Amino acid sequence: DAEDVDGETALHWACDGSALGAAMYLLAEIPDQNANPTKKDIYGHMPLYYARPPGDDHLDGTQQSNFVLLLLQLYWRTVKGREAERAGGSAPLSQFDKKMDFLVPDSRHDCLWHSMVQIDGCAYAIRKLMKEARANNKDRWLAFAENADGRSAIELAADTKFGSQMCLTALKEGT
Repeated sequence: DAEDVDGETALHWACDGSALGAAMYLLAEIPDQNANPTKKDIYGHMPLYYARPPGDDHLDGTQQSNFVLLLLQLYWRTVKGREAERAGGSAPLSQFDKKMDFLVPDSRHDCLWHSMVQIDGCAYAIRKLMKEARANNKDRWLAFAENADGRSAIELAADTKFGSQMCLTALKEGT
C-alpha cells in the first residue's frame, strides 16, 4: 500500500486505468500483502472511485460494479480461510453476513458501501446486493446504514451535488 504524493496506491492506479486484471493481482495474489481496497487518497477517494467503464466488461454491469463484486468475492474467500484456521469459537457467519461485514464494518463509519452509492457505475452491484439483502431481511438496515457524518446510504445517493440518481433508484427498488 505504498502511496504517491496524492496518497494514491497501485490499486488506485489500476482502477483509474480500468485494469481489472491488475486490481485482481493486487487484491489477491500477493501473499500476506494484499492491497487495501478502502484506503483513501488525499482527496478522500477509495480506489473504486477511479474505476471507469472501459466498454469491454467480461462480467455483468460496469467496471465499477465488477470491481465491487470482485472485492466481495475475494473478501469472502479471505474470511472463509480465516474461519477454517480458527478452531471452535462462535458460529460461522453466512456468506451474506461476510459481505455486509466488508461493506459496512460498523455503524457511523465511512466505508466502501458509502462510496458505492455515490457512483453511477455501481448501480448494478447495489441492485444485486439489495436483492440479496432483502432475501436476508437486511435491506432497510443496508439502505439506512450511516457514515461518519450520520448520513444514510439513501441520503448520500440523493445528494444533488455528489449523489447518483441511478444508485438511489437501485436502493429504493431494494427496500
